[in-house]
Amino acid sequence: MKNYSGIHFYYLEWKTSSELFSIFNKSQKQDKKYFRQDEVRDSINIETILSSLRKININKSSRFYKSLKEFNSINAIIKKYEKLNSYQIWMMSELSEISTIINALSDFDNKDYKSNLIDAVNGVPFINEEKTNGNNIARNKIFELNVAAKLKKSGFGVVLGNTKEDGSIDVSASSGENDFFIECKRIQTIESLTRNIKKAISQLNLKRIEKNKSIVALDFTKVFWKEYLDNGNKIPNGEVEARKILEIAENSYYKILTEEYMMDLNKVLLFLCHIRIPLNKTSSGPKFQRHFFTIRGNNTNKINLQIFRDQLRKY
Repeated sequence: MKNYSGIHFYYLEWKTSSELFSIFNKSQKQDKKYFRQDEVRDSINIETILSSLRKININKSSRFYKSLKEFNSINAIIKKYEKLNSYQIWMMSELSEISTIINALSDFDNKDYKSNLIDAVNGVPFINEEKTNGNNIARNKIFELNVAAKLKKSGFGVVLGNTKEDGSIDVSASSGENDFFIECKRIQTIESLTRNIKKAISQLNLKRIEKNKSIVALDFTKVFWKEYLDNGNKIPNGEVEARKILEIAENSYYKILTEEYMMDLNKVLLFLCHIRIPLNKTSSGPKFQRHFFTIRGNNTNKINLQIFRDQLRKY
């Protein structure tokens, strides 16, 4: 029997700013199978991102300023009705993600949040420029902030790790009934799972975190994009099609984790897994969706597990 939380399809409604970007062309063909790029672009709240970057004095050479510049140049591509490549779509999804993070953590005004955000918006502009075995702290921090945003939206009290403190726990979350400690690992390739899982558990052990309060968060988004989108597959056409693709991906990752990593899974409360996916044609326009699911081992503390899952489902 599968010990995981099943398909929970969490998605975000993006704010539209039509006065900023008003180039939507009603004559554009309606039967295109890829992104309605004008609508996706309008869904990203540029003003919110820029305002937050200015508040913490982000250097204008950071990748997000470069992404914003690239974002504006998409006008020409849209006007020609040309298809965006997967790296441009990825860049737009990261802009959407940072907008979501900023909105969710808007009341955070401490040094740890600012230092995490500064790290997150730097790095190389495009995902294809990121080295698989290199120091990818920028996008790793995006995942940590994404987890923190998800937990905060779910009603947890959230504390971010200190980027300057060696061995600091990435995210701490309090439900009011219990505390949980999360180490976040962004998976570059399936082959890197062993190293990432063992490192996360080692970091939790070094901090003497109890097993029934320890969580390893794994982001499979890059693996998903490389296996699916970079192989010529089209953007999912609506939630039904996206759900089918996510079920296949989730079942695949579930099988790998439970068949090959059960010994590691039994050392923590659960694995919190994440995939970010773009999709087209929904009732309110195209979206980027964030999908979280949990997997537990056979020796999990059921009380703490239920507390965490119940809180997570509130959003």
